[in-house]
Amino acid sequence: MKTQRITALFLILAFLFTACLFSSCQTTEPPVEEDPTDAATTEEATTEEATTEEMITEDETMSLGVQKYGKLPNEADLDDNFFPGTALIGIQPYAVGNEYTAESFAEVGCVAITGDYQYPSDYEGGPIKRHLALQLSTQTKEGTIQALDLLLEREDVWYAHPDYIIQEDAW
Repeated sequence: MKTQRITALFLILAFLFTACLFSSCQTTEPPVEEDPTDAATTEEATTEEATTEEMITEDETMSLGVQKYGKLPNEADLDDNFFPGTALIGIQPYAVGNEYTAESFAEVGCVAITGDYQYPSDYEGGPIKRHLALQLSTQTKEGTIQALDLLLEREDVWYAHPDYIIQEDAW
């Protein structure tokens, strides 16, 4: 009889512990009442959001609903192992549909587009990714790095990197 009471007490305690554990995971914060003195801050934030939205929709180069990636910096230096005279660039999502020729990149001395690759997004409904390989007139590392920096100044370029040489034994 005493064993049954201890077992029953143990089960009740286990049940209460489990109930407390799960209820703490499902707690919700009580609603916060608005502070009337904070109305100015809320109004300012709303105005900032509206201004940002206006800036995006007023930009003639971007279509509605298509995002723009932040620039990826070019970190190449003269000691890196890359092919001089080749630039690999990523195109911003809003410009994926643009037609590009060597003349489109005349400011960096592009003589040919040697590769034009499009990939689906990493997630469903995301923008298509487009990457171009450019053959440059310069055949020096210094000239290639200067061309990459110029390419990054363009609005439609997401990133610009050299064509790195990857060796099997480096893996």
